[in-house]
Amino acid sequence: MNAVKIIGFADRDLISDLMSRSRMVICRSGYTSAMDLVRMRKKAIMVSTPGQTEQEYQADLYHKRGWFYSVSQDELDLTVDLTRAKEFSPPDMSEWFNRTDLLDDAVKKFTRNRT
Repeated sequence: MNAVKIIGFADRDLISDLMSRSRMVICRSGYTSAMDLVRMRKKAIMVSTPGQTEQEYQADLYHKRGWFYSVSQDELDLTVDLTRAKEFSPPDMSEWFNRTDLLDDAVKKFTRNRT
């Protein structure tokens, strides 16, 4: 059964629960949303907040990379956009999410160069 649930605001636990059970997420194109979607490998339709240039930039960037489908809220047509969004997939970055070695190396190098 297809179900759509519209939520204006949710805490982290609810967001995580809903996203984990979803096949497709429709959300704003903020940085945190993008990172959650990539981490969970979820398909999404990103709709930037009008006038929020950072969100507009990110939505366009992720769309061009083929990670997430993006559309303006004035042009949103779920009949069309849900089909188009299925062609986009976030990258598998699981090997990067828990890596600290690159940061550790950079900090060690920085401290060595300062002494």
